[in-house]
Amino acid sequence: ADAAFRSVATTDGFDSRFGKSAIKAYRSYIDPKPSKMEAISRENVDVAANRYARQIDFLSKRHRSREAEWVRHIDTAEHRRTFPLVLVLDNVRSAANVGSIFRSADACGCLEILTTGITPHPNGNGAEKLAKSALGAERIVT
Repeated sequence: ADAAFRSVATTDGFDSRFGKSAIKAYRSYIDPKPSKMEAISRENVDVAANRYARQIDFLSKRHRSREAEWVRHIDTAEHRRTFPLVLVLDNVRSAANVGSIFRSADACGCLEILTTGITPHPNGNGAEKLAKSALGAERIVT
């Protein structure tokens, strides 16, 4: 219980290059919970090590991509040239598609985007997924 609390509550051994999720996956491989010991003893060590290595690799790459500032949108609204073009998105289901439309609209200089129906909105339902794919353009295009 103490090791589990320490891995969540502290940053002992934390390296910002890998992220907390990758470190937790590594710790769960090195120091498994007592309830999982029986299942681990039956598993092939090479298979388990390979699975954990792939998981840690994926989690560290995801962490680095989220931390990469060059991917994020850094233009400001004041320096942006706009055209009197308004996009209306009606019943677009996918937040990822809406985020992509926001990026394209920002690149083209659209004045604003109106969302209607079940379309995810930057301040409403699906905002987290939309923001993930819009990469900051949802803050620029109103």
